[in-house]
Amino acid sequence: SRNSLVSFALFLHFWTFLRKLRGMQALPQFSKTFTFVFFIDMLVQISENELNNQLATAFLAGDTFPPSISVPVNTGGVVGTADLNFNTPVADLDRPRPRMGITLPFSNSQLQITAPLPLTIAPLGGTIVIVDSIVMVTEGSNQFATMDFNDGAPDVTVVFDAASVALLEPLLNAAGLTIEQAQNMMAGVVLTQLQTSIGRLDLTPPIPVTDDEDATTVFDIDVTTVNDTTALDRDCISFGVRMANDSGGNINGVTSSMIPTGSESMVMMSNFWLLARVMRPRIADSLGRPVTDFDTPLRFNRNIPAPGGQGTLTNLEARVIGNRISVTGRATDSGTGWSAVSNFSFFIDLGLSDDAITVTATTPVVDTDVDLAWWVWLASLGLGGLFGGIVGAIVAAVVLAIVEAVAEGIADGMISDGISGSLGGLP
Repeated sequence: SRNSLVSFALFLHFWTFLRKLRGMQALPQFSKTFTFVFFIDMLVQISENELNNQLATAFLAGDTFPPSISVPVNTGGVVGTADLNFNTPVADLDRPRPRMGITLPFSNSQLQITAPLPLTIAPLGGTIVIVDSIVMVTEGSNQFATMDFNDGAPDVTVVFDAASVALLEPLLNAAGLTIEQAQNMMAGVVLTQLQTSIGRLDLTPPIPVTDDEDATTVFDIDVTTVNDTTALDRDCISFGVRMANDSGGNINGVTSSMIPTGSESMVMMSNFWLLARVMRPRIADSLGRPVTDFDTPLRFNRNIPAPGGQGTLTNLEARVIGNRISVTGRATDSGTGWSAVSNFSFFIDLGLSDDAITVTATTPVVDTDVDLAWWVWLASLGLGGLFGGIVGAIVAAVVLAIVEAVAEGIADGMISDGISGSLGGLP
């Protein structure tokens, strides 16, 4: 149904989500089938753990926060410079959606005061906690997820560790300041730095979006967070992806993590989108038929000459069962004194191998019923084998058409959009 989303964790148009946050990779995994009450063509979820793995890698590469900052301090009569050395940041989604917190530890830092009297206080350590909303931003023909520190001020909290408090309190008391005032002063300095020097923290690279007729290009992306309050604490970021301007959906309908146990990320495809918008027009083209010969999502509505040169194709339908595409069909043929009907079925599996999507069909199961007139039985006992050959050609042609349709829509189409250069390190 249109409402059902089935997880095929292989949709490479979202390599930007699944492979990297700021250039690093995430690992797509299979998950079970779920049904929702919202209409989204694609759902992408990334776990909090994976987010932190990528955030740590990006921090070491210098792609998020700088390793250190030196900022002027001029507040409460205190003038000087704060030199902060940062450690690996940690993200948490234990916030009202769509807000995320980032804890940025600092250590071996110092506060060099020039007025009201020269003084250097070191070493200082503690944590800076930044809380802001995750939003999708559009720039030109691209969208990306970000924390925009200038789109409303983020909440910033600074807490000195116990050793730093012991160093600071006597000096602060002499200056008539409390440790809380000093922490608030530092929070204001950090906020100013976030808004003027950093600006925003991008969580994805730019993702191309376009309003066209191609069902395999992204039209729009929404984002939210999931704060799992159960003991499992399965927090995650969720992206709702629309592939056309007439697709609906509300990402806020996603209130839980559907990432399978043991996996860090997940992609789910809408059955309707996959069958009706991606496969249906391509299968019709492969069979040389108008798309109106198929009802949505993907069901043949008339008889046509069977591919392969003989017989009639009277039924063909595809649906999603579990994590596979199930295909069933029926072909008939007849001649003087005989008729035959064959029902066939097979599955299409999507896989990931050698840095590329694989599209494979299982061996078809074929059940053939041949009806022979009595005189045909006397004349020949070979027509069953003859029709078996005809059915083999029909089924082979159908399998090929469907495999090519899936490959063109899901694999080849994605790669032709410029993704091939991003596949080098994808496990």
